[in-house]
Order: sequence, then structure tokens, then C-alpha cells
Amino acid sequence: MKLYSYFLIAAGLFSACQLGDKSIAQESLPLAPKIDTARLSLLFVGDLMNHSPQTSAAYDYRTKQYSYDTCYYWVKDYLSKPDISIANLEVTLAGYPYTGYPMFSAPDAYAVAAKNAGFDYFFTSNNHTCDKKLKGVVRTLDVLDSLKIEHTGSFRNIEERNANYPSVVEKNGIKLVFLNATYGTNGMPIPSPSVVNLLDSVQLKADFDKAKSLNPDFIIMGVHWGNEYQRTPSADQKKWADFFIRNGANLIIGSHPHVVQTYERRNGVPVIYSLGNFISNQRDRYKDGGIAYEIELMKSEGKTQIVSHSYQAIWVQKQQYPKVVYRLIPEDFKADSLLNPTEKLAWKTFVQDTRKHFVLDSL
Repeated sequence: MKLYSYFLIAAGLFSACQLGDKSIAQESLPLAPKIDTARLSLLFVGDLMNHSPQTSAAYDYRTKQYSYDTCYYWVKDYLSKPDISIANLEVTLAGYPYTGYPMFSAPDAYAVAAKNAGFDYFFTSNNHTCDKKLKGVVRTLDVLDSLKIEHTGSFRNIEERNANYPSVVEKNGIKLVFLNATYGTNGMPIPSPSVVNLLDSVQLKADFDKAKSLNPDFIIMGVHWGNEYQRTPSADQKKWADFFIRNGANLIIGSHPHVVQTYERRNGVPVIYSLGNFISNQRDRYKDGGIAYEIELMKSEGKTQIVSHSYQAIWVQKQQYPKVVYRLIPEDFKADSLLNPTEKLAWKTFVQDTRKHFVLDSL
């Protein structure tokens, strides 16, 4: 018995030593470094316009309602896939009577369809923001808020701007700040007490300073600028781009010329001078479409950068028979048998023109 007891005691001590050695060995191993990596995908498109023929085409005489959902049928999956999809809303939602150029007021269904298609965020500072005076500014924001579409660039009053601008969006562990301004409002006065952001260097400097004080991971400047129908950026656009970059912009997204302009990287910052028309009734060459520009951000060890970017050229079909229908046709459209020969040629021409003109670099 004594021998057996001594054996048990010895075995226990040996086991304890083994466990102790194992524990010591585990504690002495270096800990694996913790890699804090986050990713966020963003998609940007240009001008969402609504000319009078688009309003007429959206009206259903049977239901007496407007619907624009058909416009997005072939691009809905593409628009809804990124984490955040952003557009320039170049109409007001001022209510009836609905009007097209030069003083836009689109049915609320216009924004509803954009929401249904996957848009999450609108820039609202552009040359048509004040088309319908104070009612247009305020009601547009009311409709967007009711649809839970984020927005920036115009405000009901200065108090709202002070409280909500610059615009902060946090998703997937990445903190974005959006800034937005326009060169002007077609000579229309900004109706008091509303505020529309303009290209004012003093105010913009203060806005960038405030943006940086929020400790964002990435600052995006949405800007309405340039010369209409000019396919290359102006000297003024380049001057403003340098100003934005000096003050902290990590990406510049432009709109207004209604054609796709060239791409450039300035001091390491991608500048998209003009994304063109996303949807409109403009049918001339170069004006009958735009691009959807997509980026992926990666945040690792406290640094956020663009790790990939790409785009699709998207053409606007205006079907004439048996009724007028507007559809967005991507460059990878597979059902081209649905386009008549004239439409197919226009679509292919737009894609070819765009691919030659808008050439991205490798990151």
C-alpha cells in the first residue's frame, strides 16, 4: 500500500510538472499581432436629372401615379451592392406642378425610385437647388428625410448647417466626412433662411478645418463645377482641386458638365472632374450617359486608403415605342437584343467614347 501511495504521489507530481511546464511554455509564446482591418465600398454617379419628357414617361394613366422604377431595372443590383451609393440630385422635390428645365421640380416618386434602386446618399448643392425658391429647398430635404436618404449641401437654416455639417457617416468601422458645394445657383438668390453651400474659399477653409477636427478616416469633397459640355477640366477646376487637396480632401467627386471629363490623380488624390449625366433626357453624343465610379477603402493600423477603383459606363436608353421608357443600360448589358440597331450603336459608341476618354490608373 505504501509503495502504491508513493507511486500515486510521484505520478501526480510528474503530471503537475508537465502541466506547469506547458503553462509556462504557453505564456512565453509571443502574442500574434492584432490586425485592425476594415473595408468599405463606395459608388458614385453623376447628375440625376428629370426633364419634362421623363415626367411624362413616368406617369401611369391607369393608376394616375408616377413611377421611375423601370429606369433602374438593369442597374439595380450594381447600385445596391456597395456599402454606400452616392449621387448628385439635380432636381428639387417641390411638389406639383412638376416641371423640367430650366426650373426643375420632380415628383416624389423620382426619389423613391432612386432609394429603391440602392442610393443611400445625395449631394444637394448644385445650380438647380434654388429653382423653386424656399419651398423647393425645404421640401426636397423633407422628402429625403422621410425616405431616410442621407444628404448634404443644402440646409433649411444656418442652425441646421451648424449642427449637421460637415456630414459624418460611419460604417464598417470607417468614419467618412462628406463636404459639398456648388459654383452657383443660376443667378437665383438663395432664399432665406435656407443655406446652400457655395465655392467660397474662406468658408470652405473653415469647413475643412472642422472636418479634420472630427478625426475622420477619409474626407470626400463633392463639387458642382466646370463648363457645361466640355470634356476636359478647366483651369478653374484644377485650381479648386488643388485647394481641396491642400485642405485635406482624400477624394474629389465632380458634377455639372453633363459629360464625362477626364480622370487625374493630383498629389496622390484621385480627382473625378465630372461623372456625366446619370439619367436625363439629353440625347446628344457624350451627353447621353455617365459613369458609376466605385472604390474600396481599407483601414489598417489607423491608416485608410483606396485599395481598388473601377467604373462602368452607363448609357440612357429612351425607348420610343410602344411608349416612351427610360432605362439605364450598363456597359456589360447582356440583353442587347432588347435594343434596336440605332440604340445598340448609340450604347456601344458611348461605352467606347468613355473607355478611351476616362482612363483610371492602377493604385
